[in-house]
Amino acid sequence: MIGLTGGIASGKSTIARTLQSYGATIVDADKFGHQAYEPGTACLNEVVATFGEHILDASGSIDRRALGNIVFDPEQPQNLKTLNKIVWPYIKSKICEAVENHTDGILVVEAAVMIEAGWAKTQPSWYDELWVSWVDEQTAQSRLMSRNNLTAEDALKRIQAQISNEERLQYADLSIETKFVSLIDLERRIATEWKGMLQRYGISGLTANERVLLVDELNEPIGNAPRDQVRAENLRHRATYIFVRHKKTKQLYVQERSMLKDYCPGYFDPVTGGVVTVSESYEENARRELEEELGLDPTGIRHLFTFYHEDPRAKVWGDAWLYETDVSVKELKLQPEEVQSISLMTVDEIMALGEKSDGVITPDGLSAIKYYQSHMNGGFFK
Repeated sequence: MIGLTGGIASGKSTIARTLQSYGATIVDADKFGHQAYEPGTACLNEVVATFGEHILDASGSIDRRALGNIVFDPEQPQNLKTLNKIVWPYIKSKICEAVENHTDGILVVEAAVMIEAGWAKTQPSWYDELWVSWVDEQTAQSRLMSRNNLTAEDALKRIQAQISNEERLQYADLSIETKFVSLIDLERRIATEWKGMLQRYGISGLTANERVLLVDELNEPIGNAPRDQVRAENLRHRATYIFVRHKKTKQLYVQERSMLKDYCPGYFDPVTGGVVTVSESYEENARRELEEELGLDPTGIRHLFTFYHEDPRAKVWGDAWLYETDVSVKELKLQPEEVQSISLMTVDEIMALGEKSDGVITPDGLSAIKYYQSHMNGGFFK
């Protein structure tokens, strides 16, 4: 279990969404905080009794700007403390309930007030690691003004009502600064930390030590090695390349690879598939990968051709397969640690994307699509 916290506008929600895309279950304390202010709740009734009915709008809902003007008044800091004493116990009870009901997988509790509310080191059973996102005050102010349409003064009040970065980072097992980081770079950083966390706790599903079948120049088996060694030393191996094609439009289902991938993370890939392990055949691998990555029944998959690809990062004897379906992109059950998204594209569109610039399509995937195009046009590869 991971505790995730950070100051306002520090990027913690973006980190939480990224972790969720990798399969983590997110408990969002902010949502519980919003529920606390819903009309008719005991929590809201107590807040109104404390601060007055003028913090409600005409419909009886909380007027957040009116309440904010009261609790973020630097001349009356006791107002925020009073509000927290009312709302925090409610949020804590909801978090405890979510933690108790969680039975499988990695749980992330995202709470902006994790430390202030005393839910950090005082509750060690809640999490194994505390991840803290942070930015400097000026960056947070700029983001908050843009995001919440606040004046510079109001944004600064909200920031300064929180504890400082220095106080928060004293509790951090992992510090994540987001000031000069693009979204793609942040996703790469989180992917690296996610894989490291899986390794630290020996969580199953990590494939770094999976045994991969090694082959020679003629595609004859010569041994096996752990997956991470195959990548590090660029050892020759086997892999499947499954062209998933729409029955009617003949477009291909193109993957955007997860940032967790050890080979070309975040690239587009015109094929589904993966490296062949020591214990399986090409066909067994193709059927397994199709089902795992896209949630498709492999019945009807058929072989196309075998080819060889080599680049500075991969030496692979590829086996190409074709699978036709009319399942919509939204109906696919994507494997989050493998596939980030799917788009339908024609072969010409894929080729144009590959020619546009390097680092867009996986090199072996681009090689495979060229062989596919030749094969479908009656070329040599059978």
